[in-house]
Amino acid sequence: MPAGLYQGMTLHTDAVRRCLVCHATHPHAVLTNSGPESTDRAIGCELCHGPGGNHLKAIASLRKDKWTKDAHLPKDADPGIARPALASGSEIVGLCSQCHSPRDNFMKLSPGSSDSVRFQGTTLTWSRCYTESGNKLDCVTCHDPHRNLVTSPDWYESRCLQCHSSGDAGVDRSIRSTSHSERVAKTSCPIEPAQHCLNCHMPKVSTVMAHARFTDHFIRVHRDSEPAENPARKPAP
Repeated sequence: MPAGLYQGMTLHTDAVRRCLVCHATHPHAVLTNSGPESTDRAIGCELCHGPGGNHLKAIASLRKDKWTKDAHLPKDADPGIARPALASGSEIVGLCSQCHSPRDNFMKLSPGSSDSVRFQGTTLTWSRCYTESGNKLDCVTCHDPHRNLVTSPDWYESRCLQCHSSGDAGVDRSIRSTSHSERVAKTSCPIEPAQHCLNCHMPKVSTVMAHARFTDHFIRVHRDSEPAENPARKPAP
């Protein structure tokens, strides 16, 4: 495949391959038009849950042992599929970070670096919301991987207020551990205690990529001296 151009940069075959690793479930299946992964629209089930064939073989084996489709799966049975819903917060962030963190070992991110905002799986882990969550805060706290991306700021702010409210009414104990919820429930924002969380703490940031803006997932108070764009005085798009 000849070199092409992407945003003015030369793009060789190996670079395309590295792009497809995250932007397709199984690049080889797409290129050869083989297997069910070739029909996935970008990311499909197997990128997070592993090969579906392993699951089918495991279930077939269980049925040979007199387990039927109408019966509950035995608790000690291995279904041959990854189940992120059973994972801890750090494990889920690690799974998402396979694509949402740098894949190049030489790229070292640090707070304030121009590239860091592109890699949410790394920057989230710098946040006190993450480090003090008792391993409860993760990517799926706000993002449902089985649905289209929610674009409403109100939705994400409701996630913030489940912990950062002025009273217990805003705390969702089904998501947070009781001890952590009780502690952070009293940590409401002194500036905007019930709204506009994103504008100040997770603003949209212009990056080195042309025509692209990313939400900064390093949750913190943004200072005026930071190079990041801070739309704290205007409505979120």
